[in-house]
Amino acid sequence: MMTAAAPDRIPGEDSSTRRPRLGADPATLRGTRLAPIAAATSLVLAWGFAQRPYALPTTLTIHQAAGDPSTMRWLVVVTVVAVLLVEDLTESRTPTPIR
Repeated sequence: MMTAAAPDRIPGEDSSTRRPRLGADPATLRGTRLAPIAAATSLVLAWGFAQRPYALPTTLTIHQAAGDPSTMRWLVVVTVVAVLLVEDLTESRTPTPIR
């Protein structure tokens, strides 16, 4: 009769090669809690700074600092092309699994 193995253990594996469970280390727990807190805080702060209409206080507004519309279009085109090229390069470098 076979008995069920513990969920964190693979049958036929000794305890020296067993992986530690996620969250077993208090420092890991602290990091996993602080990361989303920092992300949410930075999002709220960025939203607050975005409410100001000035790029340079009292002298240059966001509308005045914006680029020419044709320049902005070219910037979008170049960004899209760059993203597509980088994506294509990363896909071609993905190693094939050994069978």
